[in-house]
Amino acid sequence: MNIRKATLADSEQIADLIYRVALPFKSVDFTDIGWQFSCEYNSVDKVRERFLETDYLTLVCMVDEELVGLISIVNSQVISQLFVDAEYRYLGIAKQLWHKVLLTLRKENRQAGFKVKSSSFAVKFYEKLGFKVVAERQCSNGIWFIPMVMSEGNI
Repeated sequence: MNIRKATLADSEQIADLIYRVALPFKSVDFTDIGWQFSCEYNSVDKVRERFLETDYLTLVCMVDEELVGLISIVNSQVISQLFVDAEYRYLGIAKQLWHKVLLTLRKENRQAGFKVKSSSFAVKFYEKLGFKVVAERQCSNGIWFIPMVMSEGNI
């Protein structure tokens, strides 16, 4: 298992992983419009475009040559995406990705509090990391989420 910064060459595997991981939760966390929005936002072309944006940090977890996990942070404080292939869940990959992001941000002196719009599936995981639910379940762009935050003192 290897965790590293994502590269443009990873774009297709990133898009594929996000689709595969999100699909089982389509009826829980997405309206029809939300699913369409998510598919467009996570298309290979859009993933490639995000590599040009300096406010994104994306790390991937590779097993052999297969991308099995990823985390994307925006503006050094918002978890935009955290996905782990279903076959590799409960092996500590998401936690390792999180800790690697924290280490990377510390090296760049960019540590602050964090926010995430958690899926219904991931709330317990984020709570274990120290995030707190700050509002009821909400919907934006047809995607349902639970707003969570982690203060700088809990990192």
